[in-house]
Formats: sequence, C-alpha cells, structure tokens
Amino acid sequence: SIEKTTYGAYTVPLSTRIIGDLVSGFASSGTAVPSGPSGAFTINTFDTDGVQMGTWLSAALISATVQTSPVTTPMSVTQGSVPGQFVLSYNVPTAGTYPISITVQGVDISASLRDGAFKAKGLSSMVAAYGGLGSIIVRPYFSAAARTLISRQSTGEVRVGDQITFNIAASDAFGNIQYYASVYTDDLLVVSASTPGRAAIEATISTLACYPNPAQHPNCSTPANYAAVSPVTSVAKVRFLNSGTYQVTATIRQRTVLGSGTDADALAGPATQVLGSPIEIVVKTGSVDAASSQAVGAGLRGGSAGETRQILFNLFGETRQILVNLFDAGGNRIVTVPPAELTEMTCELRLVGSGGETGSTVITVRDTCAPSRGCSDETAGECFYTYSYQVTKPAGAYDLYVRLCPPGTPLPALGDPVVAGVRHVCDVERSPYAVTITTDKAAALYSVPLTSPGIATAGEKSSFVVSLRDKYDNKIVTGGESGAIGAYTR
Repeated sequence: SIEKTTYGAYTVPLSTRIIGDLVSGFASSGTAVPSGPSGAFTINTFDTDGVQMGTWLSAALISATVQTSPVTTPMSVTQGSVPGQFVLSYNVPTAGTYPISITVQGVDISASLRDGAFKAKGLSSMVAAYGGLGSIIVRPYFSAAARTLISRQSTGEVRVGDQITFNIAASDAFGNIQYYASVYTDDLLVVSASTPGRAAIEATISTLACYPNPAQHPNCSTPANYAAVSPVTSVAKVRFLNSGTYQVTATIRQRTVLGSGTDADALAGPATQVLGSPIEIVVKTGSVDAASSQAVGAGLRGGSAGETRQILFNLFGETRQILVNLFDAGGNRIVTVPPAELTEMTCELRLVGSGGETGSTVITVRDTCAPSRGCSDETAGECFYTYSYQVTKPAGAYDLYVRLCPPGTPLPALGDPVVAGVRHVCDVERSPYAVTITTDKAAALYSVPLTSPGIATAGEKSSFVVSLRDKYDNKIVTGGESGAIGAYTR
C-alpha cells in the first residue's frame, strides 16, 4: 500500500559530519571532508493491512530526486536494516530551496513523507518556513577558513581612540554564503588585534546572519533569491587605545557537529586563519586631550610682581571624546600635530584671585601661548606649548588655570565666572595651580609716610611710619627692607 509509506529518521554510521534529513539538509558532495551526505532518512513500506513489508521492493521502483538546476540530482536508494525499509540520501553542494520528488511505483509521496518528518520532529508549524511540503532547504555547511575573507571597511588613517570595522564574508567549503550563524559559546570565529608588548585586543563580533537568532532577526527566513544574499555575514569592531603597528587576525575552528561542549569542541578543527588575514593596521597617536596634558615650569610656582614667568607645556593625553595629545595614556609619544589641528587649537592662562589683596581679580592672558616648531616639524625638536604671563598688581595669591583647547572646543568667554572646583574642558591636568605673586622691591616714589614726625626735641628720639610699596604700588607686607631705608634732616 503505497499511501501507507512512512518517514523514519536515520543516523549515518561513523560520520563526523552533521547530516540533514527530509526536513532540511546541509551542503555536501560525494568528496566532502568529513564525509557524509547532505541528508539521509528512511522510508518504511507497508502492505494493505498496515503491516510493514516482510520483503524489499526492488529499489528500481523507488525514484527520488532533488530538482537542482540545470541538472536534477538523484537521491541514493538502498535497502535498510530491516525488510521493507529503504535508506534515501542526497548530496547537494549548492545551498538553496529545491523541489523534491519521491515516488514509489510512479506514485508521488513527497508531501506525505515531508509532513511525517515535520510531525516526528515537532515542527509542524514550521513547514512553510522550511520550503513547504513540496520542497527542501539545503543550508550552507559550517564556514571554511579557505572560503572566508576578512577585509577592512575603510582605508583612512587610524589614530588612537578610533574604532575600525572589519567585514567577514564567510562561506562554506562549497562557496555558499553563510546566512546561518552559530551562537555557541565555543564558536569558531575569532578576530583579534595584537602588537608587541601589549595585550591582544579581542574584537566585538556581530553576526548579520539571521539563523538561529530569531530574537535579533524576527523576519529571519531562507533567502528567496540565494544569489542576492549579501556576502558580508558578520562585522568585527576593534577600538585601538594605543599607537603601534597591529596585526589583525581572523581565525576559524571549523565545526563538524551542532551543539557545544566537550564533544562538539573536540570535533572542531584547529584555529586556521581565513583569507585576507592578517591585516596590518598602523595606529598613530591621537589628538590633544587637555585633561591629560601636563604643564611644567617655574611659572607654576608664581613669581614677583612685574616678572615675566614662563610655562613649558608638554602635551600628554588619553582616549577621550576630544583627543589631542603628544603623549597618550599608554605612553605613546606624539611627534607632531597635524597642521589642520594645530591651527585650530587655542590656549590661555587665567589667574583668579583667591583672597586677600587679590580679591576677585581675574587676569586672562591669551596672546603669549604658542606651540614650538617641533609641533609642525619633527626635525625641529620636541613638540610643546609655551605660556608666559606678567602680573604687576595686585600681588598676592591666585589660582592659575592653564588651558589648551582642541579644535572645535572654544575657550570660555572672558566674562565667564570661574567656579572653584569646577573644571573647564580645556583645563590641563592638575589645573588650577596655586601660585603667589610676591611684591617687587620697595620704590621710594610709591612709598609714603603714614604719620608725620611732628616737633622733635633736641637729644630725644622722634619717629614716624612709612608704608613701603613697590613700583607697581603693591603694599609690601613681608620681607622688610630696613637696610635700604634712610632718613636725614636738613
């Protein structure tokens, strides 16, 4: 009774290759390594009373094909382990959805067998997604290193802090684009960047393949036009935090079974570099970051009124939203600053009185800071900024704010208030600095008596008080200059 013929599962003996069945298959060929067909299953024949046949029909009476193009692919039909049972297997190297035909004595039973296969696996609701009752899906096999390519999306200059994206075009050994992707924890694709003396950077990999990620790809389905599938199956992103010459490698451990754990891991192949790997990436130092730049010099310790104080400003930095450094956080030396950035950088010194004689005094200096020649020409020496300032009056305690703004970041307005403890984005490391401007030496022109000596009596001492001031009219309150003061009568 042909209509009573049923589907049955089949396990290919001694195979290290994942094998499909009548629900779906995996790309394969007669010479595939590891060996095994795309899919295999059994059919069981019964007599009119519903009893399994005690003998085998002639295999010639069973015809089964996968209707590939341009030539139809016949299924292999052999006798099974018990009378009345037959083993059908097929090899299809090109992934896609194909109509199938299974006939017994000229009667097509493809739909009923497919329906039985889905019911046996609890997948009755997935018939449409798997090609319907009249067709079968052949998936790509696991990705092969020899048919997988890594490439870089962009070719521009790479600087510290940049994130670079790499395309992964994964295919199986037969050249089928990998629109299925494994999500197992011990999976096969690893992308990393390494340079001598630093820890390797593991890339963040995002799969563009939808299966088996229905939550991430709710509309996942077998491509209607497999030839139109994008060859980019995943992207790997690497953020470089240090300068140097990096080798970006992509390796695959080719799987042969589904699942994860000891058995699956043992059957995965050794890590093998894919095509295009390694890719050399030269990472240059980043742009200036004020908060990581360091100022040194005697000017940070203040000075005396009227004295010009200079600050030598060496640039350091780390990866931030705005980057502009000569030394980044990893110790990478910035030899030069790109001309376009250098011309857009701004700087200032702002001295804010911190009490006493200085009161609420604010002194802003913007025309004395400039880069050294080495910032634009590495043969001219090191790159650094110089700042200078001169305070004449009032002498006293100040908070000295040293600022360097990268391109696109403006200096604070001249009238903007400075709030203690609140840093501006252009403040360098450890800014503000506490400095003291001391008075200059006493100047007679500005020193005045506070009291008059009055009428003196011969032979007796007489006294009066003089307020000593320097030539900038700063009151001298400490230090004393008694040796420089003389009084006489005439």
